Amino acid sequence: MLIGTFNYKIDAKGRIPIPAPFRGYLKENYPEEELVLVAGIGDKYLYLHPISAWQRYSRKLKKKYFNARLRQLDTFLNAFSAHVSIDKQGRILIPENLKKLSELENEVVIIGNQNWIEIWSGKNWKKFTEEFIKSTESLEEMEKMFRSINIEDEED
Repeated sequence: MLIGTFNYKIDAKGRIPIPAPFRGYLKENYPEEELVLVAGIGDKYLYLHPISAWQRYSRKLKKKYFNARLRQLDTFLNAFSAHVSIDKQGRILIPENLKKLSELENEVVIIGNQNWIEIWSGKNWKKFTEEFIKSTESLEEMEKMFRSINIEDEED
């Protein structure tokens, strides 16, 4: 499972390191598989997926192609996606259009979100976390949100 937060700097060539635990997870669960970097939806960040996971999402989206808005979303996601690979130093190269869209400049925050990796600019991550904390008026509200997904009712 991909979890945790790691802080890095993007280098002059637009490369960022992928945390060692994430590389290990990807190698173990998706050996020799290409990765896809995709623009985030809503907030300005990037998703990093193994290609097989991204293809599953893409197939689900294509099944809803009668919806004009979803077709637009599909076009957007494909336009702002790129195949990437991890180099020998454990880095990926962020294409210029994705770097610009996600506002990656210097400080980069890499987050494991269970099934994928998110790549945020330090500025946008700080804004996201501050706004989330402000919008959640109390710990009780966070607990209600968490309980609303009925984790206890799930079977393995």
